[in-house]
Amino acid sequence: MIRKISTRSKSRRADVLGLALAALVAASQPRPRSRQPRSFPPAASILERYVEAAGGKAAHDLLKNRVTRFSTEFVGMGVTIDTTVHAERPNHAYSMSNPR
Repeated sequence: MIRKISTRSKSRRADVLGLALAALVAASQPRPRSRQPRSFPPAASILERYVEAAGGKAAHDLLKNRVTRFSTEFVGMGVTIDTTVHAERPNHAYSMSNPR
């Protein structure tokens, strides 16, 4: 038995095929870049500026040791740990942690 396809369903199929083809063509086109890539200064220049802002290399060489203290809280567990880190040149460091 031969079934006739109505013109209405033919036009729907053509519309669907046309939309699919348009989407395929649009997806295959390269997207234009609206923004130029940002250029960042080299890392060496950033570090040089930091050293100068912190007082220069001579001021940095005066530092022989440092002590850092901080607390870490484990939320939901009710635990807080106080930590102290002692560091000294050239490569000596130790830390102490105490729960509250």
